[in-house]
Amino acid sequence: MRGFGHKSYVAQMAIGLVLSSLLAAGCGERPVTPPPSGQGLTPQIGLPTATKPTNLVGTPAGEVSGLVEKLSLEELAKTADFIVVGTVRDIKSERGASKRAIYTYVRVSVETQIKGPPDLRELTVVTPGGEVEGVVESVSTAPSFGAGERVVLFLQGTQASALSVVGGFQGKYDIQDSKVMDTPLDDFVARVRQILQGK
Repeated sequence: MRGFGHKSYVAQMAIGLVLSSLLAAGCGERPVTPPPSGQGLTPQIGLPTATKPTNLVGTPAGEVSGLVEKLSLEELAKTADFIVVGTVRDIKSERGASKRAIYTYVRVSVETQIKGPPDLRELTVVTPGGEVEGVVESVSTAPSFGAGERVVLFLQGTQASALSVVGGFQGKYDIQDSKVMDTPLDDFVARVRQILQGK
């Protein structure tokens, strides 16, 4: 019995040494290493944070998803074909030729033309989304308009009857109390003219 007990003890010791060696070699459970900071997914746009472009804006929850490149005032001015100060006169929405997508048509009377063809008195801005027969289609990157509001618009297109806003909502500046974002309207217009002149 003693011999058997001694052999059993030796066998147990050998097994213990083998298991210790295996664990030391990394064959046991390894701790899970969390991904580096900033590598998780962002629920808003579903892009890895590390690769998410930092110059994109847009897409609040609950609206049609959209992203637009973030533009500076200089970029807006240089990209636009038309830049005007005007007043919104009329707004209407209707379905496009496919009868599926909804577009809003905004008629604007021109007060001051900063860039574009001379003697322009009126133009129409076309934006995606709107409401037709109780059906609402909302696009997060599209600017919103209200009848009677004064605005500075940076627009793209060749026909004054169908222009789009540069950079989505970024190309529309509201005028309140003759100011644009706390800047007097005249100073804001002067700054845009300077940009166009390369100053």
